[in-house]
Amino acid sequence: MAARTTSTLRSQITCSRVRWAHVGQTLKRYLFGANPKGGVILISLLVVLLWKSGLLIIERQLIFGWDVLCYGVLWFFAFCLLGIFEESISHGFLLYTLTRGLTRFYRRVFQTRYSATLGFWTSAAILCLVFSFVHSGNPGESPFGLASVFLIGMFVCLSIWRTGSLWCAVGIHAAWDWGQSFLFGVAKRNDEPASPPRHASSGSGNS
Repeated sequence: MAARTTSTLRSQITCSRVRWAHVGQTLKRYLFGANPKGGVILISLLVVLLWKSGLLIIERQLIFGWDVLCYGVLWFFAFCLLGIFEESISHGFLLYTLTRGLTRFYRRVFQTRYSATLGFWTSAAILCLVFSFVHSGNPGESPFGLASVFLIGMFVCLSIWRTGSLWCAVGIHAAWDWGQSFLFGVAKRNDEPASPPRHASSGSGNS
């Protein structure tokens, strides 16, 4: 009887682990897949939050019909190239090099088995802070916008940590910029509207 109970418990634990593993793989696939929907979802959530907080005003639509499709495709292609370029430098070369150096530092000083983890996330935080500081020079930038730049940067680093690939970061980056500049048309300056279908005035910095 005891053996049967133990076997049943083991089976239940195994099934539970399998279910949670499936949930984890599903979240990894949908949140960190190499497609750009994650970036569109994130920028959409930010826009809704700003709009509901009264920090963003959505005005009239600027282009219509066939122009929406043509300009949408062209701008998405442009932002994909921009994403590849910027992510290859910032979260590719710089993140890898800095992580490598800090991991060696943590191993020598602290001699901990978490050196690689500490090295990666310390590097991620440093680069995201530097990236936010660079955006602080944008005209009309706000503390909320700088915080969003830092958080999206950390989310991109999380995608790299979880997937081991830079393609997800490229997709998120490209979709974020496309959503902000074309889909929602957030002005980069207080007195300069963007040229997409919809003009929204806010200080939520471009990546």
